[in-house]
Amino acid sequence: MKTVIILLASITLFSCTSDNEDIQIEKSSFATITNTGGSPEVFITSKCVTTRYATPCLNIEIKKGDVITALGFSYSTDNSNNYGGTNVNVTANITIQIDNEVVKTGVGHCSYHYQ
Repeated sequence: MKTVIILLASITLFSCTSDNEDIQIEKSSFATITNTGGSPEVFITSKCVTTRYATPCLNIEIKKGDVITALGFSYSTDNSNNYGGTNVNVTANITIQIDNEVVKTGVGHCSYHYQ
């Protein structure tokens, strides 16, 4: 009886994998998101979890299925009546790059699903 149990345990230990199994490696890349607007935000959704980043430039590793959403605020301020102050114009130009290749651009809002 002990011999049978030891033999079954040995077979179980050494038969967990076979040479014929495909090993799947999850594809990942690096994304660079730039946002020239005011109040820049980037949201990365990965495996049903969304993470918010408040930064004008983000470099991050992404995986297949991830969704990138960037938001920025464009505005103008007229300072002509403010003792000669200069006018301010801010445009939220957003660029999403994957592995140094531009995949999406937008103004104010930009979203990309990495596949």
